[in-house]
Amino acid sequence: MRTPEEVKQEVEELYEATRDAVLGDWDIGGWTWTGCATSAGSEGGAFNIFSQRREQLLPSDPESVAKAVRAILADQGHSVTVEYIADLPKPRWVLSDPPWLAGSGPEGLLVQFTVADGYADFSATSRCVAGDLGKLSGIE
Repeated sequence: MRTPEEVKQEVEELYEATRDAVLGDWDIGGWTWTGCATSAGSEGGAFNIFSQRREQLLPSDPESVAKAVRAILADQGHSVTVEYIADLPKPRWVLSDPPWLAGSGPEGLLVQFTVADGYADFSATSRCVAGDLGKLSGIE
């Protein structure tokens, strides 16, 4: 069983590695704890991150950025799938662990990165850990 600090650190490190690979002005839309139920059925919390960078040149074309981020996430132990989704309002490359639109993974973990011309975003939901949501929200 992981601690709240460990699950929070896991998604923060994934975000930081992605952000460092796709430099620019990232706008942190939210870093929050949300309620969840652990695999044992206990009340708990999951740490969530969402951040995006808009209207900025990418370091290379979106497909190359997607491949670079995929390698970074693989180095961190996440086998992300990479898909080009053409039917979104802004077509983009989507990296996701588990695969896009397949729900969450073990213990609620979900990691996603999307990239298109002039746009990138990162979102992650940590594994669910047991604990009081109010107390979890106070973890720095």
